[in-house]
Amino acid sequence: MKTHYYETCIVPTGYFDIFCDYVLEATKEAIEQKPITQKELQKSNQESTKYTTKTSTKSAKKLAKDSTKTPTKNLSNPIWHCCNADFSEICTNLAIAEAQGTESQMMIVRAESTPQSLLKELQDFTQTLSERVGEKVGFAYSVEKCENVDWIEAYKRGVSPIECARFYIRPSWCEPPKSSYTQTTKPPKSTKAPKNAKSSEFIDIVIDPSLAFGSGHHASTFLCLEELHKVDLEGNLRNRVCLDLGCGSGILGIAMAKMGAKVDVCDIDEYAIEQTHKNFAQNRVGCGKAYQSTLDKMLANPSFDTKYDLICANILADILLPLRDDFAFALNRVKNRKNKKNYDKHIFTPLLILSGIIESKAPLIISHFCAKDSAFVLLDEKCKDEWVCIKFALQN
Repeated sequence: MKTHYYETCIVPTGYFDIFCDYVLEATKEAIEQKPITQKELQKSNQESTKYTTKTSTKSAKKLAKDSTKTPTKNLSNPIWHCCNADFSEICTNLAIAEAQGTESQMMIVRAESTPQSLLKELQDFTQTLSERVGEKVGFAYSVEKCENVDWIEAYKRGVSPIECARFYIRPSWCEPPKSSYTQTTKPPKSTKAPKNAKSSEFIDIVIDPSLAFGSGHHASTFLCLEELHKVDLEGNLRNRVCLDLGCGSGILGIAMAKMGAKVDVCDIDEYAIEQTHKNFAQNRVGCGKAYQSTLDKMLANPSFDTKYDLICANILADILLPLRDDFAFALNRVKNRKNKKNYDKHIFTPLLILSGIIESKAPLIISHFCAKDSAFVLLDEKCKDEWVCIKFALQN
């Protein structure tokens, strides 16, 4: 890929479609059409370097050559030149079109080759066209030499790894910690990884950004990961049976699997299920059953016979509200746990972690899930950037 390309903007005095056809044939390049008004053109010309608006047709080639000498960054106000036309004449034509309710257009040609030959050909073309239509036809133009950007690489540079509790979440093009956390590594006492944490203290998770939600950067995902880490410290998720509901990219399920849990996933979006399988494989952890379904339909399936120790659902509040009893049905009830304080600490306490909740709707979720006819008790509530994560325990 060349380091620069040329952007040539052309505003004809008339016969726009004929100009477009000619430029397409001459360049074999795609042409962008963009609306232009008298004020926009005048403002652009006034804010650019001062230049005599009336230019002889003989100087078009020289101007094109001069305007492409020095590499520049993209400018919002390029220098405009005229060929076989007066700048004021072009502005007048634009004003008349606006008064008549007609939208004027300019054409933009982007090419890696310099535009000298195109401008010389357009100069000859306008002379021929003027003779054929019996009136003077010309054009205004500007040329910019712009830096080519590798947008893929630029995008990659914009996506950086993040640290959340003990998780180190990164795209595949970023280097992992020198060594990843294993179940044999002794967990730290704090739920937050220290600033100078050794690489062995992190659980490495690889997630490439995609249309499926969940890269760890959003506050709702971040809060879930912190809560999952806290649950693991208090009870150890190894061999627990867990469900990632509304799995998106599968990041929460992968986090649970990395801590030793057996994880099922569920999402209504086929693409999310595909991405989840892909991401589980990329992280070298096993995915249990994957359901492309809603929770109620999943539970109604005659072949469904699983009870979960933990369900993590990062979904919007309006979707979570009617699922309360379905959550209770899907969780594995524990007997003889009547003291609320014991729910956090006991390894077999069935837990429900809800996120994706806007702060203003958190009271509604809590009151509904902790109502007298509910099987849940509130354990914890955390907020980050106006998003809330709530942890409940299932009572007898």
